[in-house]
Amino acid sequence: MPSPATPTCSIDALTQRQRMDEALGVILRLFRGETVTHQSDWFTMKEARLQIAPYTFPHMPVAVASTFSPAGPQTAGKHGVGILSVAVSQPGGLISLARTWRSIRGPPTKPTRASAAKTGASSSPSTSPTPARKPSRDVDEGNQQFNKDH
Repeated sequence: MPSPATPTCSIDALTQRQRMDEALGVILRLFRGETVTHQSDWFTMKEARLQIAPYTFPHMPVAVASTFSPAGPQTAGKHGVGILSVAVSQPGGLISLARTWRSIRGPPTKPTRASAAKTGASSSPSTSPTPARKPSRDVDEGNQQFNKDH
């Protein structure tokens, strides 16, 4: 998705991101073989279904492009699809990747004894448990915050 400063087809960046999230959800439902009825402010589907099912199971590989905003990683995580980080080749791209992942994941946390036991890692007795990480924000909420910050 383009940055907020780059208009595409005269649709603002926040609307583009919301539409990407909405459309991807519908597309994945179609890929899973569902019959989809969906009403949106920009498209309508009435009992839509694919005429030819995806050859691969559960469907072909799907990825979301990501540049500088957290919208791509958030949408990819929400729908369980891959991500293409195209900002890496742009000036400031590598720096923005770390900032984007931090905005989604939150600050790093120390492993607790419970998480170490699950992964098989050892935990020293001096390691104090840390509170569970807050779930990531909704895609729209994160995009709105990004647009305010940039």
